[in-house]
Amino acid sequence: MRHAFFVITSGMILAVAVQAKQPTLRLGAAMLGAGGLGFTTMSMVLSAERQRKQQAAMAQSYLDFLQRLQDVPAAPRSQRPRACRGCQHYHGKVYGGQRLICGMYPYGVEGDVCADWNGGVQANPPSLGDDALS
Repeated sequence: MRHAFFVITSGMILAVAVQAKQPTLRLGAAMLGAGGLGFTTMSMVLSAERQRKQQAAMAQSYLDFLQRLQDVPAAPRSQRPRACRGCQHYHGKVYGGQRLICGMYPYGVEGDVCADWNGGVQANPPSLGDDALS
């Protein structure tokens, strides 16, 4: 809106310059009109460039955020709870400073044996005791 005002005003000044009879008024109006159009053009270019840079910075910030989410490493094997070693359900990534163990037990089981332990293709999963077979 501001740019439209300056373009219209500069155009009116240039119209005065074209129709003026006095050389001094003609020169002054031409310089003022041309300067106004130049200022308006440069202002529009800088405004567009500023907006483009802001959008690029926001996009880069979002990409950095996504990269940080993706780069969260799994907990080293030594930090795995004893009951989770070899289990295919173990997750171990940190979210908001808190490690997620698995979907069934987000904070881990309290003992050394997990009733939901699943080793996947492993032939002999850890024994849950004699009660598990009966």
